[in-house]
Amino acid sequence: MALSLLEYGLVNGSAFIVITGEPGTGKTTLLNRLLINLAVNGPSAMLENTHGGLAASCRGSTASFGLVTKGKTKWSSSMSLRDF
Repeated sequence: MALSLLEYGLVNGSAFIVITGEPGTGKTTLLNRLLINLAVNGPSAMLENTHGGLAASCRGSTASFGLVTKGKTKWSSSMSLRDF
């Protein structure tokens, strides 16, 4: 069911999808299956540790896409991610 809901959200243009759950419940497996099912050829990123807050998550996302974060402010990094 979770896979179907994720696919529905992506196909219908959901701006943001959040997956939460206890360790070992299959979140990473679910996302890997989703990427395989959708044959994603474009850029994608998976944030596996969001305990550092929003700023750390933004920097992690930016770095996951290969964008330069070193020496940039939080604002500059977030703008780079937005532009990407």
